[in-house]
Amino acid sequence: MLTALGDDVGLRNRSPSGRTEIPRPMKDRVAAQSLRVLELEDVLEGVARHATWEGGKEAVLALRPFRDRDEVRQRQEEVLEAIHLDEGFTPPPLRGLRDVRAAVDEAARGQVLDPSSLLEVGQALLVALKVRQFFSDRYESVPRLTEMARLLTALPTHVQDVEACLDSDGTVRDAASPKLETLRVQIRTLQNRIQTKLQAVLRNSAFGKMFQEPFVTTRGERYVLPIKAEYRSQFPGIVLDASASGATLFMEPLSIIDPGNELREAQAGERHEVVQILTRLSERIGAVAPDIRANLELLAGLDLRMALARYAGETRGRIVPVEEKSLLILRKARHPLLDARAVPIDVTVGEGHRVLIVTGPNTGGKTVSLKTVGLMALMAMSGMPVPAGEGTRIGWIDGVFADIGDEQSIEQNLSTFSSHMTQVSRILEAAGPHSLVLLDEAGAGTDPREGTSLAVAILEALHARGTLVVTTTHYNELKAWAAQFEGAANAAMEFDAQTLQPTYHIRMGMPGRSCALEISERLGVPGEVLARAKELLGATHFTVEDLLTDIAAEREEALRHHQEAKRAREEAEKTSRGLQDTISKARGERESVLRSAREEAEGVVEAAREEARNLIRQARAEIALLKEDRFEKARELDRLDNRLKQDVKALGEIAGDVLDTLDRQTDVLPAAQLDEQPSAPADGDVEVGDLVRVPRLNQEGIVAEIRGDEAQVQMGRMRMAVPLRDLERRSRRQSRPRSGGTAGRHPQEAKESPSFDASTTRALQRTANVSTRLVLLGRRAEEAAWELERYLDDVASTGVNEVTVVHGKGTGVLQKVVHEVLRAHPAVASFRFGEPGEGGWGVTVVSLT
Repeated sequence: MLTALGDDVGLRNRSPSGRTEIPRPMKDRVAAQSLRVLELEDVLEGVARHATWEGGKEAVLALRPFRDRDEVRQRQEEVLEAIHLDEGFTPPPLRGLRDVRAAVDEAARGQVLDPSSLLEVGQALLVALKVRQFFSDRYESVPRLTEMARLLTALPTHVQDVEACLDSDGTVRDAASPKLETLRVQIRTLQNRIQTKLQAVLRNSAFGKMFQEPFVTTRGERYVLPIKAEYRSQFPGIVLDASASGATLFMEPLSIIDPGNELREAQAGERHEVVQILTRLSERIGAVAPDIRANLELLAGLDLRMALARYAGETRGRIVPVEEKSLLILRKARHPLLDARAVPIDVTVGEGHRVLIVTGPNTGGKTVSLKTVGLMALMAMSGMPVPAGEGTRIGWIDGVFADIGDEQSIEQNLSTFSSHMTQVSRILEAAGPHSLVLLDEAGAGTDPREGTSLAVAILEALHARGTLVVTTTHYNELKAWAAQFEGAANAAMEFDAQTLQPTYHIRMGMPGRSCALEISERLGVPGEVLARAKELLGATHFTVEDLLTDIAAEREEALRHHQEAKRAREEAEKTSRGLQDTISKARGERESVLRSAREEAEGVVEAAREEARNLIRQARAEIALLKEDRFEKARELDRLDNRLKQDVKALGEIAGDVLDTLDRQTDVLPAAQLDEQPSAPADGDVEVGDLVRVPRLNQEGIVAEIRGDEAQVQMGRMRMAVPLRDLERRSRRQSRPRSGGTAGRHPQEAKESPSFDASTTRALQRTANVSTRLVLLGRRAEEAAWELERYLDDVASTGVNEVTVVHGKGTGVLQKVVHEVLRAHPAVASFRFGEPGEGGWGVTVVSLT
């Protein structure tokens, strides 16, 4: 069988290579048979079950491979958007759509449509409106389907006309026209008058004995009463009908003849007006018939794409982008018609080799695998999802040519061999560098030596054109040719030697065995016959089999080593790039820390200088006011001036020590912090040893001594007298810290900052080491909670509004601990998970008060 894709060619012409190409009509004639053999039409039947209406089903069944790669890509992108809608449980509202194409054509020809047809056309117009509205705000997520929906012609007035004139059951509404409404009011009035007169007759005692039964019925749309035959002459009325026995006559009383005639006239007028209303509606539909037909085609196209999306979900299929280079790398590909019975196969052709020889036992799955390869190509070129696994790659294929099965024809007087050669000759004429050729048992049906030689010649000719070829065979000579020929490879259908059953898996790079003797033994052939067969076959046959297997194994081993070396090189390059990035980042962070530390140190020195200046100014003012104490104040001024110089010198030494330490480090300052608590005004309860904060200096220190309403606060190497009212207590201490000691500090702090006391270390680290990103990956829960609390305490006093905590996804335990700490911390205003560009659920973004 033969199927072909490609550009339309009306006449035989020559390609750029000079090869004469087969005319398009000949390709098209053989395409139908090929699609049947490869079972694409059966696959489409399965897809059509997911269509919503008849037009969508027809569009699915008419699906064929595209002849242009850009068209394939466009269809695949559209199907991907449909899959997005289907997975989100938001399909377009196509339900309720009926095939009204015939009715629209009738209206276009001037025929009057019946109410049910008009209702279906109105429903189709309503669906078009709803679909257009559905896609009106979805351009960002499904732009291609939205562009299709925008081509729908909105006909809201036509929908309103149908709904205004027809009820849901097809009845023409009274309000369809003023005349119809008047006629129906008249009809109801006449019917009520007739019923009143009939009830009067039934109640008349003079007629009581004449009634067969006292009820009203109709004959020929006229009201009658059942009268006994013997009272025919006595009852004032006209006989309109009689019972089968003749005992009962159905008579119309004379009193209702005139109103009955009026009623029939009104009913006739009603029928005429209904026809006029249906005619007007049909004319309106006929006037926009081209728009409706175009809408139906667009709705069928949308239904086709949604059906493909649902089929992808049913078969676990995927859209495989078509690459420019012709190739087929199938991973876990499954024949779509075998459902759960399908055994996934891995096949590669077009990368490393363009000819693949598949060998193995009969009933081992060679033909099914050949059809699976062909179907994957046809489905991909049709823009369909293919039932294959991750890693599948499919390149552009403009023609699929298949010679599969026994096509012996008695009518054409063709043998099996002749039939195959007829198909192969067409393939050789048509195949090109972007074609895929599938040959079942190449060279079979004739003398094995001649058949082998012919098969090799055919494969070499196709390979020279750059054609992708997959063929099955039982010939050892073809296996040997594939093992030696550059651009060809073997593949084996696996066979379980223990159970003597095929596994249907394909093993690339290894030739397979036919296992004819083993299968014959399983099927009950006598042992002496099998022994004689082995004797006749000779040891040479098995030696060749073993040699081919060894060659293939060596090639596979070399390929495996090559791939491992390639992966190792890629990993090394990736690691090198990562290290470079890490080094660059560390350098940047180091420069930032150094810059921040310098600025902090300069700020501390400047604050101390300003405080000293204020004290000097205050002292001088007091000297001016108190002349009698000028000498004492002058001495106090000198003492303050000397203390200022000492404090400035000490602060300079501290800053120098900090900068020297930072210069020696390649990473940031230690992250461990002292256990801080929210500040509280002193209010006179400050005690010696308390950790306090001096707001005007934005510094912390330890209360070393209290004198009246002033406290001596030790801030690093500097001691300063500060009024108690200007202090904020941070925490109580059990004992006074010694200079340079580690009491009350976390062990990590003591280890990493032995040159400073706790308050100085923490004050300098808060600014120098602060970062807007805290990474807790790899921490235990309690360790992460402790570190996060310390981090929030420090960052709260820096003026930073937002920070990011990196906890990863994992089992969720670390994330839960982080959120518990954030809920309880007073500095946290709110928090949220990160956006996709920020790290998603692996990070939490925290807003601070």
